Amino acid sequence: MSGDEQRVSLVTGGAGGIGRAIAEALAGRGDRVAVLDVDHRAATEVAQSLPSTMGQRHLGLRCDLRSETSVSAAFESAERELGGLHTLVNSGGVREIVDVVRISVAQWREVIEVNLTGTFLTCREFAVRVARRRDAAPRSIVNIASVAGLVGISSRPAYSASKHGVIGLSKNLSTDLARYGIRVNVVAPGTIRTPMTEGYFADEGFVSSLSAVVPLGAAGTVRDVAAAVDFLTGAGSGFVTGAVLAVDGGWSAEKSYSADPGSAYFAGANGTAEPGPRATVP
Repeated sequence: MSGDEQRVSLVTGGAGGIGRAIAEALAGRGDRVAVLDVDHRAATEVAQSLPSTMGQRHLGLRCDLRSETSVSAAFESAERELGGLHTLVNSGGVREIVDVVRISVAQWREVIEVNLTGTFLTCREFAVRVARRRDAAPRSIVNIASVAGLVGISSRPAYSASKHGVIGLSKNLSTDLARYGIRVNVVAPGTIRTPMTEGYFADEGFVSSLSAVVPLGAAGTVRDVAAAVDFLTGAGSGFVTGAVLAVDGGWSAEKSYSADPGSAYFAGANGTAEPGPRATVP
């Protein structure tokens, strides 16, 4: 693959645990990668650390997902420095852990603006720039949502609302942007071990709860999410758009009343078994 044929991929939130793993996977396959993050220094450090197996260059850029001006400037720099855009992965996001009685309007707005409005702004900017080029190169957007966009998870009203919104927006865009050759899909991670969640794993109760309610028995890794993105942005998924791929070890599929498949509820003792206690991930 020559330099002119290398794809250009943008990863928002690229300095975070999942974002960084995605950037590494895309660079490893030969893409030129623009790492976008509100922390410019961290974005630059990640870009400089990415593999350049095909001699490609990478770029770290500051991008505040709450700002239309910041998003536009980052995309302009990426296109000018690296070339026409082929892939957008929206990994940037924030969350709150507070119930609806206690959440402030400022907290609500912050989460919605970053997670949902930010995804809208970047997808729109990407689509506008692709439409201007009027070429036949395949393009792809992958938005990182969450299992909180598939089910309700307690004490995260804004986060859950924003991730449900990301899934709905992505489904709309998969139809609206097909005419420009842009596929739009979603990855919905479950519990993933990242620098942000590392503290949870010091709690033995948390770890044991994962083994009880996740069919595959544990948390996922950032590489699990990156592998899903690699697939959805690659040629092997060329006829896939509007899809939501849960990377959660089966957690969102297995919603039973008991963590123990051998319990009386499942065994049907005497045909009158009562449901056991419902197990949930904290």
